[in-house]
Amino acid sequence: MAKLKFYALCCRNMLSLKRHNTYIPKEDLHIVINTQDDEFKTSAIDYCSSEGIEYTVTVSDGTPATGKNSVLNLFSSSDNDYMVLVDGDDFITPHGVVTYKKLAQATTPPDVAAIEYQFVLSKNYGQAKGHDISVIDLIRNPYHGCSDKKNFNTITSLGCRGFQQPRRWWKKAREGHYITTTRGDKYLDEFGSIHKRWANHCYSYINNWETHCRLVWWSKKAAQNSLRFNSDYIVGEDTLLY
Repeated sequence: MAKLKFYALCCRNMLSLKRHNTYIPKEDLHIVINTQDDEFKTSAIDYCSSEGIEYTVTVSDGTPATGKNSVLNLFSSSDNDYMVLVDGDDFITPHGVVTYKKLAQATTPPDVAAIEYQFVLSKNYGQAKGHDISVIDLIRNPYHGCSDKKNFNTITSLGCRGFQQPRRWWKKAREGHYITTTRGDKYLDEFGSIHKRWANHCYSYINNWETHCRLVWWSKKAAQNSLRFNSDYIVGEDTLLY
């Protein structure tokens, strides 16, 4: 029977780290502590040790790419056949856990898989205007009345498909009109040109709807085949690898 492990990459928020223990069975969970915050590292180690959760501390240079690569390296050297990568500030649903477990036992599991139509809980939509505090205001400004912005349980969130863009957005971006240019401004001209290339690339190679699909699943073959995130990118390293 194929062995599957869920690797949760954590760097700063203990509440988010503990959330993984809520949704993923301990025997299937491996916490990867990749941080430059010594206080968080100590707290994370103490928590994992006390809860009996498998964990590893890896070297961090502050980039998400290096953290994710450290997970791939851990998986490559393990006896697991497949892995699911969960970013520390994301979480996987119980349905997701069951789905990936069934996928691992399929006749021919994929080497790499990504999530389409990702569901996002957006925590900041700005205060609604023209209303007293109401349900609408609370949805648009989920921090209203929130005692701890780091605690996801105290934040009213608005669910949405976070990486989808409407057709009018795609048309504008693909035509190079999304970035407003100013005559003689070479920086804006170059930025607009880059954005146009990026938008057309995403449109051609993703699904004509989303700007990003998150890579979540690797086989041992894929992880050992030099498939790694580019640490030159502070953001967008996962989009680039996809």
